[in-house]
Amino acid sequence: MDNIFFYFVPDAATRVAGIQSGEYDFAEGLPTDSYESLKKDPNINVQVAKPSSYISMIFNTKSGLFADGKKRQAVNAAIDSETIMKAVAGTPDFYELNHGLVFKEQIWYVDSGKEKYNQKNPELAKKLLAESGYNGEPVTIITTRDYDYMYKSAVVLKDQLEKIGMVVNLEVYDWPTVLSKRSNDKLWSIFITGFLITLEPSETLYIDSRFKWAGWYSNP
Repeated sequence: MDNIFFYFVPDAATRVAGIQSGEYDFAEGLPTDSYESLKKDPNINVQVAKPSSYISMIFNTKSGLFADGKKRQAVNAAIDSETIMKAVAGTPDFYELNHGLVFKEQIWYVDSGKEKYNQKNPELAKKLLAESGYNGEPVTIITTRDYDYMYKSAVVLKDQLEKIGMVVNLEVYDWPTVLSKRSNDKLWSIFITGFLITLEPSETLYIDSRFKWAGWYSNP
């Protein structure tokens, strides 16, 4: 062929319509609730790519509430990852719970730390919050509807944090505004983003202070 054209189509419904009509030869990042109807179309070859990426909640560790590690531990204890992923993807056909920074299919995968993942323990979370001296200060979660999984994750996270007694503000912006705001440690407490599969763990942006990446996590 002489040419290949790549179109960046932000609206998921338009991507679905384009692949159904034949306007596009390939589309990715389609809504999971379109899976069954697309699979029934004899003109479309549907594939679920695994593993590909994972969703992360990023704390602002530089200033504000979550500069305090105990408050971060409280949030971690409260999180119900299954509920978040059901909101994002619907069924386990499209997600897998995994405590690690890498996937089970990779040589770097280890079991260490899994006891701290998906604890779903609001009572422990409340205890840790009390020990941290939390006194109703607002948690600001910034997110965007430009990426459906980010918005849905943030909505469920807000609910889970409110159930342990935290005051939560959910601020919704377009993605460029989120990128702008997350570079300022005075404007947010948490944001949700996604990371693609990496070849080895040291490529993970948020755990290496050399990258000076949003969240500013630093642990030798």
